[in-house]
Amino acid sequence: MIHGQGFDLEFWAKAVNTMIYIKNRWPTKAFDSKTLQETCTCRKLDVYHLRIFGYKMYVHIPDGKKSRLESIPRVFLRYCDRTKAYCLMCVETKRIIKS
Repeated sequence: MIHGQGFDLEFWAKAVNTMIYIKNRWPTKAFDSKTLQETCTCRKLDVYHLRIFGYKMYVHIPDGKKSRLESIPRVFLRYCDRTKAYCLMCVETKRIIKS
C-alpha cells in the first residue's frame, strides 16, 4: 500500500491501521462468508465509506472559514477511531487533519 502510493516508510503504521480496519470488515469462512457484524445483526455491512489508502480527496470548508488554501488536495491515510471521520494529510504541508 505504501509503495503503491509512493509514500515514505514513515506512514507504515497508518497503512497497517487501514489494512486492519478493512480486514475486520471482510467476510470470512468462519461466518459462512459473512462479516462478524452481519452475523450478529443480520444486516449487510455498508461499505460506501471505505477508501483506498492514499486516495486524493478534497475537504469541504464552511463559507466562514474559506481561504486561499481551500483547494489544496489531501490524501486519505486512515479511519479515525470511534468516529466516522477520516484522517487526511495535506499534500503540501504534511499536516494531518480529521474530516
